[in-house]
Amino acid sequence: MTLPYKQVVDLSYHLIKSTNANCAKPIIINLHGVLGSRRTFNILNKVIREEINTDIYSIDFRNHGDSPQCHPMNYEILNNDLNHFIKKTINPDVIKDRGIIFIGFSMGAKVGLINTIESYNKFNVKKVVSIDMPPYVTPTFPSILATNLDLIDKLDQGEIVIKAGTKTWKEECLKLLGSYFSSGFLDLHSNNKTNKLGHIKYYLPLREFPNLVDDMKHWPVNLAPTKCTDTEVLFLRGLDSPVFSEDYSLLNKHFPNKKVVEFSTGHTLLFEEFPKASRVILDFLQDKKEVQQLSE
Repeated sequence: MTLPYKQVVDLSYHLIKSTNANCAKPIIINLHGVLGSRRTFNILNKVIREEINTDIYSIDFRNHGDSPQCHPMNYEILNNDLNHFIKKTINPDVIKDRGIIFIGFSMGAKVGLINTIESYNKFNVKKVVSIDMPPYVTPTFPSILATNLDLIDKLDQGEIVIKAGTKTWKEECLKLLGSYFSSGFLDLHSNNKTNKLGHIKYYLPLREFPNLVDDMKHWPVNLAPTKCTDTEVLFLRGLDSPVFSEDYSLLNKHFPNKKVVEFSTGHTLLFEEFPKASRVILDFLQDKKEVQQLSE
């Protein structure tokens, strides 16, 4: 199977609409990680909705969830798709009046940060929540990604067999990969039926993207040196994850109005420490002063 090349695509998304027809609060856009989908944020969105009555968009990036599958897949292209989505889906006057908040995890966080820099003073990005991802090249990526990517490939190729169509296939998949890394199997409805291969398949032909993890380490080299002084950024850092430098002053290059909160977790901190992480995010979104801020 060879995927087509597309410069921009229409992204699939789910909208939780505010019950207030005259809502003036910023619009939230969720941006998932490299092996996730818009469903990554289902639990967090339920918690947010209980306290913040606003419009919440959860998108599927290209090659994820229900969005089109195609080449290429790099940060510049993902950002182009996001720009296209915002311009096509959200009224420009609404963006101007209410503003946008990005909540991103891993790859999605980096896309949100890039978009904030490139669209500064255009999309009115008021806040960004970056879950375990800084705004620069990350030479070392969490080993959990490479490990689970290898397991996903073995399952997809039938080197590790979980039989499709059985009553227990989802349970077996979740036990092996956990909820986040299982999503690419769980979202593929054909796995609910037996097939000629005798095993479950992954929704994306991963072998068409052999450099996927390395590509996600990058940071665009031609970004303008914009300081997004009007955008508040909350960086959530897992201390057992290798992506952040100990020098937090590096974050000031583009985001001087930042806060950093550390967690004793790995890269998937939102799932490892959901009650604490979600509380920190909610307090930040609601401008509560008790959100911890760490100095350089």
